[in-house]
Amino acid sequence: MNPKARHQDVLVHVVDQEAVVYDKTSKKAHRLNETVASVWPLLDGSRSVADLAAELEIDESVVELTIDTLAQAGLLADGEALPVTRRQALARVAAAAAVGLMLPAITSINAPLAAQAQSGGAPVKKKGAGKKKG
Repeated sequence: MNPKARHQDVLVHVVDQEAVVYDKTSKKAHRLNETVASVWPLLDGSRSVADLAAELEIDESVVELTIDTLAQAGLLADGEALPVTRRQALARVAAAAAVGLMLPAITSINAPLAAQAQSGGAPVKKKGAGKKKG
């Protein structure tokens, strides 16, 4: 399998070695840590896990776990995870983590509505809310 990152209906902003990906479809913002942010732009469908690992000079199990994490966040074009289970990938990554590699991580939040973002955290009243019908 040659995984491909989803670029349709997403906005990407790189900050230092991390990235923030906003999914317009799910209205979620995803913070990709350095490990995921280094793999994600290379997922063009032409590279295998082994190719990615060699290019980035990281363990294949870290690439596998990264791809699984991206699939769970809905950031792969085909939406399919690798045929390896998350438990298997984590077990393989344990040895790599022992030598100080950063594990792939995505932190996701639901993005606020525009009105909520401008309100400074105060609840937004919808039109007609609170009016008594009589």
